[in-house]
Amino acid sequence: MKLHRVTTIALCGLFLSVSGVWAGTFNVGAPTGVPATDQTNMQNALSAALASADPTNLVVFNSGGTYLMNDRLVVSGQNVKGVTFTSSGATPAIVVAALWTSGGNDLGAFHFDGNTGCKFGFSNLTLLPAPRSVVGATSAGVTNAVFVNPNNTNCDFSFEDVLVTANDGANAPVDTDGDANPQAFPNMTTWGVDGIRAGNPASGLYTGCNFYFVRTVISHLMSTATGGHGLLLQGATPNAIPNSAAETHWGKFYARDCIFSMHLNGGPFQIAGFADVDMRNCRLFATAVQVLTSQGDGFWVGQSWKVRIVDCTAEDVAYHGASIRTCSDVVLTRFTTRNNVRYSGVGIFNTASVVMTDCNITLDIPVTRSSAVTPSRCVWATYDAAPLPPDPRRFWAFNCTFTGGGYAVYSRGPLDSRVENCVFSGQTRTCYEDVTVTAPPIGSATLTIRDCTMFNAELGDLITAYTPDANPAECAYIYTKQDYVTIERVVMVGTSVVSASCAYGILVDVPIQAVVRDCYVADFNRTGVHMRNARPLSSGYSSSLLVENTTVVRCGVNQTPGLPAPPTALTDADNWYAPISLDQALSLSVRNCFVDTTKTDAVHLNMTGINYMNSTASIENVQFTGCRDNLIFVAGSDFNGNQLTVDGVTEISPNPANQHAGAAAIVVQSATATISNVTLTNRGGTGILNQYRSDTTQGLHVYRDIYMNTIGPDAIVVSQLYGGQMQISDTTIRNVTAGSGLSLRGGRNLVLSSVEVTDAARYGVSVGEDAITPSGAMSVTSMDDLCLYNNGLGGLRILQGDRTKGSMSLTNSTLLGSPAQLIYEPVATSYAQILWVTDTIIAGDNPGGIGISVPVVVAGGAAPAPPRVRVNTSALVEGGPWALATPTSVDAGNPAGTVLLVSQNIVNKDPGFSSTTPGDPDFLAVRSAQYGGKATGTGPGQTTDLDGCSYYIGDLAVPAWRLY
Repeated sequence: MKLHRVTTIALCGLFLSVSGVWAGTFNVGAPTGVPATDQTNMQNALSAALASADPTNLVVFNSGGTYLMNDRLVVSGQNVKGVTFTSSGATPAIVVAALWTSGGNDLGAFHFDGNTGCKFGFSNLTLLPAPRSVVGATSAGVTNAVFVNPNNTNCDFSFEDVLVTANDGANAPVDTDGDANPQAFPNMTTWGVDGIRAGNPASGLYTGCNFYFVRTVISHLMSTATGGHGLLLQGATPNAIPNSAAETHWGKFYARDCIFSMHLNGGPFQIAGFADVDMRNCRLFATAVQVLTSQGDGFWVGQSWKVRIVDCTAEDVAYHGASIRTCSDVVLTRFTTRNNVRYSGVGIFNTASVVMTDCNITLDIPVTRSSAVTPSRCVWATYDAAPLPPDPRRFWAFNCTFTGGGYAVYSRGPLDSRVENCVFSGQTRTCYEDVTVTAPPIGSATLTIRDCTMFNAELGDLITAYTPDANPAECAYIYTKQDYVTIERVVMVGTSVVSASCAYGILVDVPIQAVVRDCYVADFNRTGVHMRNARPLSSGYSSSLLVENTTVVRCGVNQTPGLPAPPTALTDADNWYAPISLDQALSLSVRNCFVDTTKTDAVHLNMTGINYMNSTASIENVQFTGCRDNLIFVAGSDFNGNQLTVDGVTEISPNPANQHAGAAAIVVQSATATISNVTLTNRGGTGILNQYRSDTTQGLHVYRDIYMNTIGPDAIVVSQLYGGQMQISDTTIRNVTAGSGLSLRGGRNLVLSSVEVTDAARYGVSVGEDAITPSGAMSVTSMDDLCLYNNGLGGLRILQGDRTKGSMSLTNSTLLGSPAQLIYEPVATSYAQILWVTDTIIAGDNPGGIGISVPVVVAGGAAPAPPRVRVNTSALVEGGPWALATPTSVDAGNPAGTVLLVSQNIVNKDPGFSSTTPGDPDFLAVRSAQYGGKATGTGPGQTTDLDGCSYYIGDLAVPAWRLY
């Protein structure tokens, strides 16, 4: 920095050698050490210069001299005049202001008042306040080194190689380059308020004045009472962002190679009201030891039309390194901030069109509330502090890097935000956050975050003084309240030391449409992706939420001390904890996703509330692994018209020890649902739980193409309050360890087709359950192609049946290997629906068991006349390894003829099953020729051979083996 002054001297000498050619020169004379005499000499030289016929003149101080003032030097009422105050040689003269005891903010040692069209300059000078022997004292009477009254019009003010600083107590500057620590000068005296001050917001407007600063140093303004700007050029504040240069009140501000430093309270630099601001290679800083913690902003620019800040640096600033307010057409190029201690490196407020390129913003956050902010190739080091609430209109960031601290991008209410190809690391609060202060019109706000990486906090320095939010729900890596949100190809990783600061990966609030696509989200305390409270149809928009091609890992673990424990039962399922959670929208979709390792619901969709009564939801091609609770929980209100589609769900390598007993894989509370292509193995709880609780909304649940193996209690359960239709087809269930394959406890018009249940602890299929009364009489339409084998209590158990409906049918099925194959026990006469059994094989328990059991006494005049079970073209096996001990067993209390066998069409021979191993190609295939041509052939693809749920081989003639 000492080289800076050497350059100044050389250039100043060149300036003076040329100046005499075109300007009149008026010497102040040698300093006398007597303030009154020096003041008179200065005034005489100034008066002569102003009276000169030359348009521009020099008032020249002796090089290296120290001049003492006892009054202000005033230039007033001039018209088209030019005066420059300068030194005669390379060493700048020192001018020490008067020691006044009274005065005001709008006074200056050099005072300009009511001039028009003039050119005033300072060159190669040092301006100091009068000394006092009190630490940090001020010269109260002359509050500024230079003051320009707002009544100056169309004037130019230039400062070249000028030093405005504090007095070290002996009429010398404390430093020539602005970087000296103020603590090294206990007896220094600062200027009263500002170094160079022009105007006051309460004093009126400038018109067309230009300010030029070249190699000027303004430093060590430390007023503890009234502020302390190094440079304050402040006009009246316009009401809105200027739309053209004509709307501003001043002309140009130009700064080159300047230093603004060591100021307290007000900040070192503040300008406003210019048509053109051009700053290059300027430096602004406080102190390396950061003792000036109450200092204000760094480069403060307001109410200006065209702003260019290039190759400038702000260091050790207490608030914003650069604060851009109510401007338009702003460009920051290679702007750098370092070691700022609070708020943002660049604060942008109510400003249109801000472009930032190749900037390096450290230990800070970009705060924006502007019409258009576009940083590119910028590096930001964020800091943990809540910034002021901005109100942006557009924020676009491209190819930027954000490192460390609490917030990265914090903006409130942008209408158009884009963050692309950016890297974030070390944030403990948010990477991107916007919160609407003044809500824009619904449907106008958009956010796109694309091709970004957000690394976990452990990769950067954690802020040890960080205090978690009182509401950790609002703490997310991405938190937005925009209407249309698109987040694509984003990789975000929280922290393995789970904390409230990593509560959410992506949190989208009150959107109209939100899409999360091709993302990887890991290690967040609650949800990985949470989108909630979408706009209802009453807002005039059809809202939708979509998550697709996204992987969510180790989210919903909720291990933070002091936060609520994870849900422990189905009734506690909470969408605030699910790794993927979509809450309240007219359309909710999760497609082609993978969820790994969670202690809570993996995917939670919520369609409750009157505004979302007719929502649609879809979950397609989703894989799960290591999940403890429900894989999918779809919450809906009673009596709603919601529709759910689940297609393609697989659980890979589940760990039953990590699951809550009773946590179902899929929980559905919607009136209408289609669930297909589901594969579940080693589940400790139910596979599919229909929990819809209305018997008046006649929805439809369709389950098909489902495979379950090794399931806990009940593979598929239908709530006793479900009042809609149920269709289950192409379903295979094996090894139910503590329940039944299908436990149907409610519903109307139940249809079962192509269902296999083997090795269930209770029943293969149970229509109704003990001690559970459905909301209304259940009815069964048809049961076709059932393979019910080796189940603990029975194959098919029918406890309910609406006698007001038509007959139910059991066709083309095989029931064997259970203590009882078909159990029909209506709990009341009003439920005694007639059952027709055709083309069905009922075999024994290897050997033994009951074929058809009607164990419950049915009495009363309301009972329909028997027979209640009618069997035709079927088999009740009495021979071979699967012979029945009792083909039919009817309780004595039942009316005679309860079971009707059409004897000429009943086969009792051994079917000779080719295989009784589930999964074999020939599982339950019939080989006995006695079964050929004994069926009706009714149904798609059926032949007249009695082959039950499998097929007929027919190569074993029963009479032949009897010969041996």
